[in-house]
Amino acid sequence: MQSLIALTRPSQWPKNLLVLAVPLAAGELTNAHTVGNSILAALAFTTLSAATYCANDARDAANDRLHPQKKVRPVASGRVSPRAALTLTLLLTVCGFAVAASISWQLLITCGSYVVVQTAYTSGLKHVQLADITCIALGFVIRALAGSAATGLPVSSSFVIVVTATSFFIASAKRGSEMERLGADAGTRRVLAAYSPEYLRLLWSSSMTISIIAYVIWSSEIPDEPVFAQLTVAPFALAMLRYASHVTSGDAEEPEKIILKDRALLVLALAWAGIFVVRAASL
Repeated sequence: MQSLIALTRPSQWPKNLLVLAVPLAAGELTNAHTVGNSILAALAFTTLSAATYCANDARDAANDRLHPQKKVRPVASGRVSPRAALTLTLLLTVCGFAVAASISWQLLITCGSYVVVQTAYTSGLKHVQLADITCIALGFVIRALAGSAATGLPVSSSFVIVVTATSFFIASAKRGSEMERLGADAGTRRVLAAYSPEYLRLLWSSSMTISIIAYVIWSSEIPDEPVFAQLTVAPFALAMLRYASHVTSGDAEEPEKIILKDRALLVLALAWAGIFVVRAASL
């Protein structure tokens, strides 16, 4: 049982809190109905993302055995059989869609889009230059948009640009760190041979710049108490720049671990969220 739980990668579960981004930005976290639907949406994405991890590990066991960290994963190490991993994939997928369907058809479609993207990634796009990064980024974007699908709250084009650029930054930073630490010829990830360190640096640095600029524009467009939203620009920009230092050090392969280990990033994230909470309370 412990190995099966490890197969679902609990350390990745906090990513699904991205569904709270829309209600947080809209100042609706004091609305019980909105919060309830958001939590259920996060639960749906937790089960669906866990299902994709199980399927991915069953498919990539041979390559994972060559990776210094991934070789201890349940399937790669032999603690869980590929058949058991695929069975768990099916069960989690059914549960995730059931939860989504109980909220709204919009969320069900959003979850379906996520599964399609992740299936395409696992089936071969993870070996294609740019397609791999795009699929990873879309996983974050779809999670954020799920907050709108679950609550009915609208999203602006500026918000979508911010989320997309930030997600592409994190995804390309992940590849950049892998290149920095493992090298293109490590054999653990075939797609690295299609990139160069300079090209990956261009991808993550340009997407980071676009993200910060788009965030400034988005924060100035919020109609209710715009000063609060604009105050979040500083912690957001500083967090992006702080994260960039991890990319250049080659340790941004696992974003969730960086945020938990880097106290400066954690403080900036809490400050960013705290300002939005204060804004919501003042509306």
